[in-house]
Amino acid sequence: MNNESCCSKSSRCFIYAIAIIGSLLVMFQMARLMRHYTTGTAIGTDRAQERMKNITELRSQNAEVLDGYAYSYAANGIIRIPVSKAVELTLQEYKDPAAGRSNLISRATKAFAPPPSFE
Repeated sequence: MNNESCCSKSSRCFIYAIAIIGSLLVMFQMARLMRHYTTGTAIGTDRAQERMKNITELRSQNAEVLDGYAYSYAANGIIRIPVSKAVELTLQEYKDPAAGRSNLISRATKAFAPPPSFE
């Protein structure tokens, strides 16, 4: 065998290693470019901001309804009270279950009664 051949075993391994590393670097760079060109801005960023604004408004409106006093149905004399106060009153009322039930029935009858007619 000729020792002066153009490619010895060690130089062939070195060339293969360089070729493999070069191929991997080229594929890595192509993947980065592909990711750069295919990734755009987030879809619906304006819509997300609009949704956040709407939910903030909705929560503030709900807080007013849940934590405030107001006439719910003035014709029947029904007043809306805060939830925490309603829980306290209900617990206090149901210490005597029979009286609590009868009071609930009378309030429901009053609440769902048709408004007076002036015909």
